[in-house]
Amino acid sequence: LEEEVIQFKEKMDQYELQLLLDGPHDANNAILELHPGAGGTESQDWASMLLRMYQRYGEQKGFKVETVDYLPGDEAGVKSVTLLIKGHNAYGYL
Repeated sequence: LEEEVIQFKEKMDQYELQLLLDGPHDANNAILELHPGAGGTESQDWASMLLRMYQRYGEQKGFKVETVDYLPGDEAGVKSVTLLIKGHNAYGYL
């Protein structure tokens, strides 16, 4: 019985995910842009942390993550970055 409950929960989780990813654009690739706001070096450093987070998340999900544009910060971090994230449901997961 316990095994059946586990299997049922897994099926329900899959079904819930399918319901969440049923939008018209969810199955597409995604373009992600990061632009730090006011705050100088600290905001640029935070943007670089977000960049690493999105890159690792995409790789963990099995997506191909390409850097389309990258403008480094003056002292640290990034001023601007654009990523192309390719894979089934990349847009939906982001």
